[in-house]
Amino acid sequence: MKIDREKFNIRMIIWVSVIIIVLPLIVFLFANIFKKNPYGNELRIDNFSDIFPNAPEDTRDSVFAGLYGIVEKNMENSDSSLMPESGALIRDGSWSNQYDEEQNLHIGKFIVDIDSVKQSYSGYFKWSNDKNNPYFYGNYVGFNCISEQDKIYEDFVCIDQYSDSSVEKFPITKQLPITVEYYSENYSSYTKYFIGYVLIDDEKIVLKITDYTGGNYDNAISKIKELGFDPNDYEIRYSNISEEYTSVYVGDE
Repeated sequence: MKIDREKFNIRMIIWVSVIIIVLPLIVFLFANIFKKNPYGNELRIDNFSDIFPNAPEDTRDSVFAGLYGIVEKNMENSDSSLMPESGALIRDGSWSNQYDEEQNLHIGKFIVDIDSVKQSYSGYFKWSNDKNNPYFYGNYVGFNCISEQDKIYEDFVCIDQYSDSSVEKFPITKQLPITVEYYSENYSSYTKYFIGYVLIDDEKIVLKITDYTGGNYDNAISKIKELGFDPNDYEIRYSNISEEYTSVYVGDE
């Protein structure tokens, strides 16, 4: 009886250990399978994280959405069911990963091949580990048609992700980025928020509100209206980083 109980206890320990190890993996896999890209449809680059392991998730999402956009733009048949969701690969020896110390920006460049549709593009992205970085806004992800010497597939009429008319199509880009920052109540209250934008492609722009001191979403929306634009015309992403941001005002003694 004692031996059977010991065997039962050992089995229980093994099963509990397996559950503790396996369950988080299952949750992680399901979360990634059903995760939706906040920037819209995406075409995943299978080896992106292997080559750029330090790039943030938000940057990766922007890259995948941008790639989807330019491939869709250059598809001869606009049937969305023919669009691949994955399978793109960064070409060996085509990539670089640089750091601009002065602007605190990481800059990645590469050539990506999508064999299923026989297309290739040169891509770039920028990211910063400082959410307050004033240099980090605008076109921080982009794709362009590659040069003749880099082509490995049959030639096609290629259109770049951003045309010269991109900014003209979205007049709000002439007013952004903007940082609103002020003290009130005899310098006892401090307010700061930032409104920027990301061009996904020629047809889509996303406004980004970064709230440094918290509670400024409505203020930012009012500011957009004050600039002469309707916030309902745009996709808006709001980020509250007040817990990560601190500012100290030194007044007169």
